[in-house]
Amino acid sequence: NYAESSLNDMHFICDAIENGMKLVVVDPRFSNTAAKAHQWIPIRPGTDAALMLGMMNVIISRNLHDEQFLRDNTTGPYLVRTDNGKFLRPSDVMMGGSADENMVIDAVTNSVRVRGSAPHKLSGRVTVNLVDGTTVECRTAWDLIADYIKEWTPEKASEVTEVDVNVITELAITYATTKPAAIRISQGTNRYWQGHQAFRNAILLGAICGNHGKPGGGVSWAGGTLFKTIAAAPSCWLNPRESEGYQSKSIVGSHIFELLPKDEPWPIRGIWFNHYNFGTQMPNYNTFVNEIVPKLELIVVSEQVMNDATTYADIVLPACSWYEQEGELVASWSNYYFQLRKQCIKPMWESKQDHTIYAEISERMGYGKYWGSVEDSLNEIIDNFTEDKLRNINKKELWETGVTRALYPEDFIPFADQNYPTPSGKLEIYLDYLHELGESLPVYEEPIESNRRPKAKQYPLTMMNVHNVFSVHSQHATLPWILEINPEPRVDISPKDAEARGIKDGDMVKVFNDRGHVVLRARVTEGIKEGCINIYEGYWKRQFIDGHLPSLTHMELNPVHDAVMESNYAPYDVLVEVEKV
Repeated sequence: NYAESSLNDMHFICDAIENGMKLVVVDPRFSNTAAKAHQWIPIRPGTDAALMLGMMNVIISRNLHDEQFLRDNTTGPYLVRTDNGKFLRPSDVMMGGSADENMVIDAVTNSVRVRGSAPHKLSGRVTVNLVDGTTVECRTAWDLIADYIKEWTPEKASEVTEVDVNVITELAITYATTKPAAIRISQGTNRYWQGHQAFRNAILLGAICGNHGKPGGGVSWAGGTLFKTIAAAPSCWLNPRESEGYQSKSIVGSHIFELLPKDEPWPIRGIWFNHYNFGTQMPNYNTFVNEIVPKLELIVVSEQVMNDATTYADIVLPACSWYEQEGELVASWSNYYFQLRKQCIKPMWESKQDHTIYAEISERMGYGKYWGSVEDSLNEIIDNFTEDKLRNINKKELWETGVTRALYPEDFIPFADQNYPTPSGKLEIYLDYLHELGESLPVYEEPIESNRRPKAKQYPLTMMNVHNVFSVHSQHATLPWILEINPEPRVDISPKDAEARGIKDGDMVKVFNDRGHVVLRARVTEGIKEGCINIYEGYWKRQFIDGHLPSLTHMELNPVHDAVMESNYAPYDVLVEVEKV
């Protein structure tokens, strides 16, 4: 929703519309961005992957897909063993063969060989002799994917998504025949227990139509310097004692609910929270407050204001604002520039910059030598970025003017050379390491708290809690000027859902499930799909009549996420009921 949560990008979309671009927004809500679109497609929450599978069915059945792109630039041609779902490797068929390379079917001889520059087939089925003397049937990854897509007729996709069959068909044809066509998919789609499936299917949809690496095409999320900076963070900064052979230890934050009560992998008795108001943003809030907090002997919070997180703190460290910080390297969500945020005023009263707090505490603990000045730290980070286009930026220009561009050309198009940062160097549309988890293919399954799960009999509404234009998470929710135009939280509910519950616009209502509740006013609106509600996230506890929004959420871990990186927080994958009070 660019118009509310990515304002710096919205004017580019408006410019593109003026230049003839067609904008289609798929969203359960009639968002501010949807209001500017040529077409709004209200979809059942968490079913985006099913929509795209239905679109791909239409595209393939009408022969609108780009076989050449799939053959040359993806792992679609690679052979997969049907006995275990793993890629066929040279080590499977020859003594001393590589365990990393892939096998394909030669386009001329129909023989099985190691992939190379010679033409190979996108589709095919072969029986292969293994080194142990047995045989196994193998199929190309593309054939396995195509078979799965065949199951997803527009009718099936419509039944799942509650999007009309004709809308799905027309959208598929429009996307496949528009050159270039781009898919912008962001975090809202990912805020379901199985939200990664939408991303995988979007990437596959882009590949099927040959849109990756093309000007004005692609499938993107955050393509600017911010994500690249996170991915390229130098290990010497993350672990200052790396050169001494010290190995840093960490646990995945999403596992705190299961690991901390067990004292695994080691006892944790204190947590220092930085840049995180867990009092409004913590999933499974009641469990955290009632089971995790009592186990901690020390809670430290660095904050600018006494927010909900400080309520539970033993020590509050006064962090200064951005205006008071000596310097900060600021990366961008969607462009290739860096900014140097410079100090406007000295820190007021007892507040200190985060860097200063870290350095002074480290000094008292005997580790002061690992901290220099703010400028020293910025130089260390830049000089050791793992990506050369970040590492070699014009620092002189950055210090003098406050802004410089990462070393990407002005006409930079991601993956224009069709080289991908994957083990195969290809766009990996089949992931054999997820076979045991049932997700080697880009698939769809219902959200964990879908309104078609048994739990929906008691709690039939899907609750979303999206960003709003008035506050970045909880930072600005209580500012007097903001309160003048956005005085209180409200729950958006469709007229049909409201009528079924005897609710009128402005009524006080209770939103609840088996984890918690919150009491606030209702906003009855046509701008949200039947079967779901929305409460904007970021409100402080005191702004609700009773209860608290994060008490409704959960932290169910997804093993697929953990196999790739770490489990995602799913704040939109929440079932609730609403009643008038």
